[in-house]
Amino acid sequence: MVEFRIITRKEALQKNLPQYFTGKPCKHGHVAERDTVNGTCVVCRIILNRKLGKIYRINNKEKLRLKVKAYYAKNKDKLKALSKAN
Repeated sequence: MVEFRIITRKEALQKNLPQYFTGKPCKHGHVAERDTVNGTCVVCRIILNRKLGKIYRINNKEKLRLKVKAYYAKNKDKLKALSKAN
C-alpha cells in the first residue's frame, strides 16, 4: 500500500503540486488524493469521467460507428499487416 504525506491544499498550491492528500474522506467516503485546482477527490473524478464517457457513447452511437468505419477504410493495408503479424 502506498502511503501519502498529509498536506493542505494551500501548501500544495504554493508548491505547484497537481494533487494533495488530506487523509480525510470525501463526501462519498473515498480516502484518496484530491486535485489541487478544484479540491475534487481523484476517485470521484475517475468515476464521473467514466459515466460521462458512457453517456457520450450512448448518445453518439451512429457518429462513432461512422468514425470507426472511416478509419478502417482509410487504414486497410495497415490493419491487414497487423492481422498477419498476429
